[in-house]
Parts: sequence; C-alpha cells; structure tokens
Amino acid sequence: MKIINIFLKKIQELYYCKVKKMIIRLSKIIFLNSFSKLEKKQKMILWKRKEEKYYNALFLQQTIGIKQGINLLKAELKKEINILPRIIIVISTRCSMKCEKCGEFIPYFEKKNDISTEYIIDEIYNLFRQIDYIYTVEVIGGEPFIHKDFAKIMNTLFQFDSQINKIQVTTNAVFNIQSDIIHEIKNSKLEILISEYPNNKAKVCQLGKILKEEGINFKIIRAKYWTDFGPICYNNLKNEQINHMYMQCNASRDCRTLYMGNLFYCSRGPYMIENGYNPNRISIYSPNFKRKLYAFYNKVGKNTCGYCNYNRKPIPVAKQIT
Repeated sequence: MKIINIFLKKIQELYYCKVKKMIIRLSKIIFLNSFSKLEKKQKMILWKRKEEKYYNALFLQQTIGIKQGINLLKAELKKEINILPRIIIVISTRCSMKCEKCGEFIPYFEKKNDISTEYIIDEIYNLFRQIDYIYTVEVIGGEPFIHKDFAKIMNTLFQFDSQINKIQVTTNAVFNIQSDIIHEIKNSKLEILISEYPNNKAKVCQLGKILKEEGINFKIIRAKYWTDFGPICYNNLKNEQINHMYMQCNASRDCRTLYMGNLFYCSRGPYMIENGYNPNRISIYSPNFKRKLYAFYNKVGKNTCGYCNYNRKPIPVAKQIT
C-alpha cells in the first residue's frame, strides 16, 4: 500500500508540474501579445516582473488544477487578476513586544490601536466579492490576538473558506491567549505561525501545548536572523537599481499587505501612510479593482521601494527596544 501511495504521489507531482509549465507558457504568450506596442526588451522586463511576483508566488506552495488554470488564462486575456497567491491583513498596531527592527515598524507607530472590527469585516466582504480565490490569507498585527474581536474577525474569514486555501495567524505567543478564544477559532484551514525568539521560548511551548490539545494546526518559526530593510528614507537610486532591488526582494512577492482598505506592496506601507509618505497602493473599494490589481503586479513601486534600503544584511532576531 505504501509503494502504491508513493507511486500515486509521483504521478500527481508530474501532472502538477506539466500543468504549471503549460499555464505559465500560455500566460506568457497572452501577456506579451497584450503589450504588442512595446519594444521586445520592455515587454520581457514586464513579463519577468509578473512571472516572479505573481506566477512564481502562486505556484510556490500551491496545487493548481486545470479549472483554476483556465480561470487564470481568462483573467490574463481580460488584463485582470482574479486569483491572489497571498495577502496579509493587518488588524492591530498594538503588540506585546517592542522589536527594534520590526519589519512593520510597530513600536514606532504614534497611535497604536485595534482596527475597527466593522471596518475589517467590511474589507473582508468587499475583497471576496471581487476576488475568486486567495491561496493564503495571513492575519497579523502587531499581535493579532490582542484585538478584542479577534475571534469574530476570524469567523468572518471562515465564512469564505471555499475561496481560501489556507488561513494563517502569526503570533509571538507573549500575549496571554485565553483558551476559550482558541476553542472559538478551530477550523481545518487554520494554521497558527508561532515566532520563537530567544526571549519567548517558554511562552511558545505553552501555546503549542494548548493548540495541540485543541487539535489546531500550528508551526513554530525559528528564524536564525532577520533582514534589515533600513529606515524609511529616500534612497536616491536610479530606476534600474530600484527595479533590481524589487526583483531580489521576497517581501514584494509574499507580503502584499491590506491595511485600512488599501493594498500595499509590502508591510512597510501602513507605517509609511500613517507618517505622511505616499507609498504605492490601490484601494480595494476602487472601480475596476481587478484591472488595477493587474497593473499593480506589473509595476515597480517606486514610491515604496524608493524609500527602502534592502541590502540583505542579517541582524539579530527580535532585539528589544530598552
């Protein structure tokens, strides 16, 4: 029986690999033809962005069948995006830790608060009215469990589980999470990501035990180091340099962030807009959202990437502000 299962798995992997290649090949043909007025070099630059930031993200951990592949091709013909690889939803700017090099700049928000529950729920409803499917929805803060209506927000997301492959929640486990909250959010598509740092190992162990008892999927993330993206200041780079940095950056592929009705290139966007900057973004309430989303994945966010100093410099994990 074990041999048969291994054999079937291999067949499935080969099938998936062929489907993936076919979808990307056909998408490329459609994409390049839709920009027929541009020079070949410029078209290829645009395609490389779309392939890396959208299609590679889509196929990174996902299994896409023929039906969804056809939907992708139809959307490409219309110059729309109707399936998202991943989206991060910010529900609070409060946190139980003060990480000096926090990627979201949470300790440096002037006003730290929970986003209105009604507003978040409206965001979720509006998003799934327009998007057919999202492979991964990640809920973050700050610390998401701090939000007073955390369970209510999660249960709103669960209403759309037919349009979602996986729902993740990232926590540092430092906040004392009530067991009744854990019980309320049980769902087969839910996965809790617990960030383990040198100073929270006991709390991580404690939360892991509770989640195991409740039968909730979880994963402990043990990062060896963080990456320093630098402060938010104009980097004075040329367009070619910004494009190179954008193509090298995983955050611009995996961290499209929803905050207060706006979708940003990465998780730096919310702090930027709260502090008078003008980061690249699109409103999920704007007309023709799917067409604007298509353009959003083809462009380099100069107003975002132009204020980043991504240098892949490793830094200590979760160093606290004293």
